[in-house]
Formats: sequence, C-alpha cells, structure tokens
Amino acid sequence: MSAVGVVGNFERLRALHATPRFVVTAGVRARSSTELRIVDHAASPGRVVATVALPCAVHALAGDDVVVAAGCADGWVRVVELASGKITSEHRLHDGPVLAVAMREGAVMSGGADGLLQYVDLQSGTGRSRSMSQRALRAVAFDDKGEVVFCAGDDGVVRALGVGGAGAGQVREMQGHDGPVLALAYLPREGRVASGGDDGTIRLWYLSGDVEHEIKGNDVDAPKGAVTALLHVSGEPTPGAERTDRLYSCSVDGTVKAWRLEDRKKPRTLTIAQAGDGSAALHALAFVSSTKAEEASRGAGALFFGGESRTLSRAVVAAGGQLADDVASWKHGFEELADELSSGARPKREAAIATLLALAEREARDLLARALSSDKEADVRVLVVKRAQETGRRDLRDAVKAALDDADKAVRAAAFDALAALDTAAATSTSASSSSRGQITAMRAALASKHGDVRRCALEGLVSLAGTSPLLPGLVADRLKDADGSV
Repeated sequence: MSAVGVVGNFERLRALHATPRFVVTAGVRARSSTELRIVDHAASPGRVVATVALPCAVHALAGDDVVVAAGCADGWVRVVELASGKITSEHRLHDGPVLAVAMREGAVMSGGADGLLQYVDLQSGTGRSRSMSQRALRAVAFDDKGEVVFCAGDDGVVRALGVGGAGAGQVREMQGHDGPVLALAYLPREGRVASGGDDGTIRLWYLSGDVEHEIKGNDVDAPKGAVTALLHVSGEPTPGAERTDRLYSCSVDGTVKAWRLEDRKKPRTLTIAQAGDGSAALHALAFVSSTKAEEASRGAGALFFGGESRTLSRAVVAAGGQLADDVASWKHGFEELADELSSGARPKREAAIATLLALAEREARDLLARALSSDKEADVRVLVVKRAQETGRRDLRDAVKAALDDADKAVRAAAFDALAALDTAAATSTSASSSSRGQITAMRAALASKHGDVRRCALEGLVSLAGTSPLLPGLVADRLKDADGSV
C-alpha cells in the first residue's frame, strides 16, 4: 500500500463522500468532538483543503458535487459546502444519533436511532417525517426516480416506502436477515435493492410480487463478518461486451469485494488488512467516476474506503469494472505524528509530543511511551515525563515507571517525581486519606529500579511517610541488603 498524501485525521472512519475533485472523511473519536476533512484527491500529493469542526461524531455522509450532508451523533444533519468548508445549514431531525443519510436532487433523507425516517428539502427547509421502526434505522437509500425510499436497521427488516406515483404511502416489508441491516444500495438496472447485514450476507430483494431475495456469494466468497457498506456503480457495455454493473461491499473482516450482478461468478476481493481485534474493520465506501467519458460509461473510476484503522485508501477501477490490486492510501494523524517523532529536528518532535499529550486515544499513549523510551535526547525524554505529570496522564504510568531505569540521571529524577505525583493523585481521587498509599506504591516501584540513585530517593520518600503504614519498616529493612552501599 503506497502513501499518496496526508489526511491527518484522528477519527476512526465511519463515512466517506467522493466527487471528481474531493473526498470527504468523517467518523468517531475517543472524545465527543470530531473533524470533517475535505481532501483534494486530484492533487499530487493529495492534500486537505478544509477542516470542519463538529461537536460530535459523524456516522453518515451523503452529497453531490457541491455539498455534503453529515449525519451527526447529536441528532443534527449539517450541510457543508465543499468548495469553502463552511456549514451552510443545520437541521435537527432526530432524538438521538443520525445513523444514515442519503441525498437526491437537493433533498436529504435520514434515518436515526429513534426509528424515524426524515426528509428535508435543503432549499426550502421543509420536510416530513415517518416512524418506520421501534428500533434504530442504520441505512437509507433512494430509488432512481424518487418514487420509493428504502430504510433498514436493527430489527432486520428492509422496508420500501412509496413516496410518489401509484404506490405512494405503501410500505413493503422484507424480512430475511438474521440481525441488524447495516447497508442498502438501489440497483436501477435490476429494479431491486441490495442489503448488507450484521449476519455477513448480501441480499438482493425483489420489489414486487412475493417477498423473495437472492443471496450473493457462498460460504467461501461471502464476507466473514458484518457487511458495513454497499455501493452500486452502473456501467454501459460496449457492443458485444459483458455488462459492467458492479456492487461493491466492505466488511468488518477487512475486505472490499466487487460483485457481478449478471451472474454468480466469484467476486473480486481486496483484503486490506486482517486482525482478530476488529482493528481491520472497514465501514465506508465512496466512488468517483473516471474523468474520461468513455471509461466512466463502463464503470471506470476510483473506489475509496476506510474504517477502524483510520486510513483512507483508494483502489483504481478499470473500464469493465475491474478492481485493481494496487491500493494507495493517505496517512492519518497518528502516522503523521509518528513520522515527526522520528524526525531529526527537535522542534518537530517537541511539537508532536505537545499534540499527543492533548489526545485521549490509545495510539497517543503508545507514541508518547515510544518517545519516552527511545528519543535520542535526554531533554526531550524529560519533557515527556514532566508534561505527563502536569497533565495527569495516568495512562502513561507504565512508561514513566520504565523511565526509572533510563540511562540519564535527569530523566530518572523527573520520572521519580512524576510517578509519585501520578500515584498520589490516583489514590486521593478515591479518598483523601489514601494519599500516603499512593506515595508508597510509587516508592515501591522506585525501589525496583536498577539505579542506586532512584532507590535512595525511594528510601528517603518512605522515611518521610513513617507511621502511615505497617509495610514501611519491612520495605526499609529489605534495602539493608542492597548491592549499592550508598543505599
């Protein structure tokens, strides 16, 4: 996988939107606020042209070449202009998170955790609402004529609601999934709707007659986990050539699959990553057609995807719907900071440390621990320890404890002070009378250091705590056997 630029996102990606020039990323973070990023993927290297601060996570995106609508965890749909990165309108549509959005001809449809299907005209601001389920809706889609909308979610039922023509107001319910439905895509040439479920199946539903469906793939070809996104791309074949319609899927198993709709041939599969802890899961797809009209008519373009790893990736789709093996990617924020920590320039390393200290993600902790254990300059290692103490980064305790064995005396001294402060703060957070217990915990850790100066500091600390614990005499007496005579 080759890097073609930097997005710099800290979000785990949950939604993407692509145009001939831009790709938009959004997702979830350890903290509530997030950023939506607009990336110029046509530039070389690809670069971020706008960053939009949002107060919460984003679960869904949908848009056109001008705007993108973000379905947010606070119940709002926020519409962002791509060229400027400005929020042009905001709509409170749900009590609870917005989990799905679709856009068609200046109108947005959304589904939420409240089971409502909402429709709003972006120009007039008018809309309408309908309760479709007692449980969360996680996927919505329009048909190609604007006469039927589709929704599905946690109750496992795919519903088609007539909004125009002879079927207006009618609801067709299609049951078959074992568990929640997470993705929908309308297939205009087929006149069917595809659904992807938590059960790992992709089902193609007929929209008239008896409720019937076809399952794509077999036990070998099917995703090995929940199907999280579906995307249909039409292609007109050249005379005498095969059809080039493709249904793309991604899954928590870290695969992207390109399904042929005209037959049951094996899907083309890209395995992006594999991990048993869920870190390989993909959640979002977006497609942009080739700028060459003839190629675009045959399904050529670029397929974007992303998920739990935070990485935005792109695979080329050749004319005929052939998904290429070569995958390009953009670096996310933690990869960018890791590069800066490896930089020869001290100001860059210190700036990266300052940024990481403000981040709550596990990756931030791991990178700070790496800097503390391996930065080539002792002053930088001291900086990490002191800032960890100042900011109360209890999650860095193990790294600070390990620094008691650092080769540099100043680092060891800073680590001793920081460990005592962190353990004391942790103990007093439960009870003010527990302060001494926290200090004793830190002193015991310091007594295990391989450096005599740290063990001497620990003994002095224990003496100052005399009478606060029955453990103290034994801890001090044990040091009479210390190999370092000064101890």
